[in-house]
Amino acid sequence: FGVLLNAPDADTKALGVYRLAQVKLSLDEIEEARNRFAQLQKAPATSPEMNRLKTLAEVGLAICDQKAGNNQQALGKLEELIEKHPSTDYELFAQIYNAKGACHEQLGQSVQALLSYLKTDLLFFTEAEAHAEALYHLKRLWAEYGNPGKAADAGQRLVSRYAASKWANMP
Repeated sequence: FGVLLNAPDADTKALGVYRLAQVKLSLDEIEEARNRFAQLQKAPATSPEMNRLKTLAEVGLAICDQKAGNNQQALGKLEELIEKHPSTDYELFAQIYNAKGACHEQLGQSVQALLSYLKTDLLFFTEAEAHAEALYHLKRLWAEYGNPGKAADAGQRLVSRYAASKWANMP
């Protein structure tokens, strides 16, 4: 994605910054991810695509807060995003609800986490990577909640639909 940073088009550069931030986040390089997401936040909104990337970067910043243990702060940001944006942006909302699930899990609120991941599963399943992540967490949470049938269903759907995903290959 570093090649995109040298593109002449501002939107393409911004996409490169966003994708690199996501990579850093997946590697748990939180501060580097936070810096890249913040860089996007400071960029001028010159197009609808730039506005969308800036909004996705807001979710990224909330995930950085969550990974740093600031779950209440992250939940507040995520709730603001839900209120501010239409739920027709499936990628955005799948990321929001997965991030909410992660926050609730860290806070020991497994029922709220389950409900957040269920929203991704039931409403935003067209977003493959986010859906795979939600199914992974649902498999664990349904088992914890005492519903092995639903846990098995989530696990089976995860493996059958997303066999190549990192989520399908995690314990």
